[in-house]
Amino acid sequence: MEKALDPIVTAAGLEAKDYAGLTTMAATWKKISENFDSYETATYYAIRGYFMKKTYDEIKKMVDKESDAGKPFPEDGYPLAKTLADDIKHEFDQKKTDTEIVAFFATDNPKKGLRFVFNEYFISTLR
Repeated sequence: MEKALDPIVTAAGLEAKDYAGLTTMAATWKKISENFDSYETATYYAIRGYFMKKTYDEIKKMVDKESDAGKPFPEDGYPLAKTLADDIKHEFDQKKTDTEIVAFFATDNPKKGLRFVFNEYFISTLR
C-alpha cells in the first residue's frame, strides 16, 4: 500500500512517507467538494443580489436564507460575488451573448473567473 501512496505523497508536496498529511489533505478536499454545490448556490444568490442593487445586509440576509443549513457562506465570498457581478455587467455593456460571457470566465480568463462555473441559464437570469 505504501508503495502505491508514495508517488501521491510526493505529488502533493508532502514530506516523504507523510501519510497522515495525505489523510488530512484528503479530508479537506472531501469537505470542499461536499460544500461546493452549497457555495455555488450562495454565490449565485449573492451575484443576483448585487444585480438587484441590494445592500450588503439585504444580500447577506438573502444568501443566509438560501444557504444550506450548517454550511454558511464565507464572508470573503461577498467581495468575490461583487467582482463577478461587476465583470458580468461589463460584459453585458459590451453586448456579449450569454455563451460569450460563459467563455470569458471559463476559457478566455480562467484566473479572472477563478474557474467559477457559470452556465448560460444563470447568466440569462441576470438580464
